Amino acid sequence: MRTASRLRGRQATPGRSPRPPRQRATAGPERDAARPAWSSSRERLAITEIHRRDSGRDAHDRAAEDAVADEAGGPTDERSGADRNRGRGHEKHACSRRLERRAGAALHRREHSRLVTCESGHFSTKKAVFRPTLFSRLRRCLECRPEAVPAWPAQPSIFAPVPDFHVETIGSGPRVVLVHGSVGNGAATWESLRSLAERFELAIVDRPGYPPNPPLQRADFEQQATEIGELVRAGDHLVGHSYGGVISLLIAAQQPVRSLTVNEPPAFGVARGNPDVEEFLAKMRVAPGEPREYLAYFLPLVGSSLKLSDPLPPPLEAGARAAMVERPPHEAEIPLDALARAPFPKLVVTGGHNPAFDAVADVLEQRLGARRAVVPGAGHSIPRAPGYTETLIRFLESA
Repeated sequence: MRTASRLRGRQATPGRSPRPPRQRATAGPERDAARPAWSSSRERLAITEIHRRDSGRDAHDRAAEDAVADEAGGPTDERSGADRNRGRGHEKHACSRRLERRAGAALHRREHSRLVTCESGHFSTKKAVFRPTLFSRLRRCLECRPEAVPAWPAQPSIFAPVPDFHVETIGSGPRVVLVHGSVGNGAATWESLRSLAERFELAIVDRPGYPPNPPLQRADFEQQATEIGELVRAGDHLVGHSYGGVISLLIAAQQPVRSLTVNEPPAFGVARGNPDVEEFLAKMRVAPGEPREYLAYFLPLVGSSLKLSDPLPPPLEAGARAAMVERPPHEAEIPLDALARAPFPKLVVTGGHNPAFDAVADVLEQRLGARRAVVPGAGHSIPRAPGYTETLIRFLESA
């Protein structure tokens, strides 16, 4: 009955003057004066600010109380006690309640997001990150968007790639990315090249699984080529030693570099059928499964003169465990044709101590049109060989 009488219009009561009809303002100051204050955008932002500052209760608690109040049909709390006025012409309170609910929902989303500062100094949200590189997105917040930019289209995202592994950068000049091999990490492998920081910027990579990175259950050269490849920029020199040489060959086949240098890469797949290569692979298949025994077997096989202490130093033990879980490098399919077409110069360095590594270097020299250098005196530890640093500097400066 009450609803029907409202639809038909309120009848005059005897002894009471009838209510004058409402006049709807169409434009100008009269329209702003006739509009209820609670319907303005500033009032909505103020309600949102009240909810944002209300840190005395958790967003989950507020949402739960609102849900219970909706089911009961009664007043909720001191901020929105308008349920008992429903159906009595209190449209203003009902609309305020809806605005508060929307503000509460927005607050719930913001409180469960990572907060950063937006371009105008207000708070905003930071999106999630993903591997191998971390990305963040910064948008304008609700307080500055109505005045500054339209809600659509969204503002351009800001991307900041960060490697998922440790990289030490020293020096200044043309950039050289150094990728180490098995057992030793970046600091141990490239210690003799730190003097190059006077002429070059050195990006010394510690491959995933090697200290100070956490250990891995399994390492794959293809995956690491993808991860480390995101660190390499156009115009960088790329230098890879041993297992890192296999990774560097895969990277250079996919993206342009300024030059490529590989030190005795165990890419034995390019020389299968060679007797020395087949003998080496047969010996590697029976390598022991404990760190110390593995190193005692592996290091002399590849031509390293490193002396082992008892017990093993923690970094060396961690390096042995990392090498033991690496995918065998002879399984790598080196894209020789793509590398041969690449215009950048290539250098293959060997130590002249192992015919299996020499067989691989011969194929790379012939198929890629690469330069060849032999630096004896350190076995497979090519970066420590006398004359290696000078050979590398001459090649980098000529590239």
